Amino acid sequence: MLRDEAMIVRLAISQWTARRFDKRVTEQVAHDYDVNPDVGRYRKILVAEGAVKEVTKTAGAARTFHYENTLPWDDNGGRILPAANFLAYSKEMRGLKADFEKAVAEFVSGYEAYVEEARRRLKAMFKTDDYPSPGRIVRRYGFTFDIEPVPNFEDFRVNIQNGDAKRIKREMEKMVADREAKAMGDLYVRLSDVISHFAEKLSNSKAIFRDSLVENVVELVNLLPKLNVSNDPKLEKLGKEAQKKLCAYEPEQLRKDEVARETAADDAKAILKKMEAYVGAKA
Repeated sequence: MLRDEAMIVRLAISQWTARRFDKRVTEQVAHDYDVNPDVGRYRKILVAEGAVKEVTKTAGAARTFHYENTLPWDDNGGRILPAANFLAYSKEMRGLKADFEKAVAEFVSGYEAYVEEARRRLKAMFKTDDYPSPGRIVRRYGFTFDIEPVPNFEDFRVNIQNGDAKRIKREMEKMVADREAKAMGDLYVRLSDVISHFAEKLSNSKAIFRDSLVENVVELVNLLPKLNVSNDPKLEKLGKEAQKKLCAYEPEQLRKDEVARETAADDAKAILKKMEAYVGAKA
């Protein structure tokens, strides 16, 4: 059952946007160009972009890794984390959290200097109220990833009539089953998308492609066994076939060897053909 094979993880990252809508400047621009203020909004960059670059970069890397290594669960940020991927996921996320906190600390240490630089750069557009106090700016940042179990309805207990309790339990069990099916559907779509891009590029002999075209297939295929939370044999078979037929090539080989390129493209299309029924049913 899903609760024996996975858990739910919720990633929450908060950060100061360092952007602010300026109503006065927006109205002034509208006046100068004789248009209504609602045709555009002027958003000020409150500190030099380089000041928050590392924070933004690390937050983005964490979100990308989180979504690539988990599957959809609910609309409130919950994602399925298969037990098989727990150690790798938690290790990487702890490292990303440490990087994020280090970047935040460096930004906070220079915050007052960044504000003074902004005063000179923004001139008449500078407003002290746009900037949190030095004591509060650090509280604008946060990075947590909380793990919780998949709901267990075997011991569902509530003080209502027995018939209603059984009905609610069945509905909850169906909800979990539906979400598991949706998560697996997402995995099929991911595999289909990366192979489709692979096939599209290689089918055009004149198309230029980066090494990531092949690397993305390799990374996803290697990750599939850890994300296949339902132990779906069809997905396992497709992954192995993609690994054998598509991951055997180096990018440079596909650029220089026309036969290898055509073969890889045809193999990719064949795999996609097999996937059509699965993706349509599970997406």
